[in-house]
Amino acid sequence: MNKLMERYRRLSPWQQKASIVAVIAGVLFDALIIRDIIRSDSTRVLPKVGWIAATLLSTPSGGLSYLRFGRR
Repeated sequence: MNKLMERYRRLSPWQQKASIVAVIAGVLFDALIIRDIIRSDSTRVLPKVGWIAATLLSTPSGGLSYLRFGRR
């Protein structure tokens, strides 16, 4: 964790803000996708638990894959 904070501090202020915005966008995207998965009646290709795992393990490609292949 210490090395990570050291690397973060070496970024310019603009890069620090951009990285924070990117993390927030990723978390919001995952939350919206997971909400959509939970609310859906059924999914294609994988069960709901599989899509949730794929979304959490590979942001944003898991969520984008769900939107393309798993959503009914």
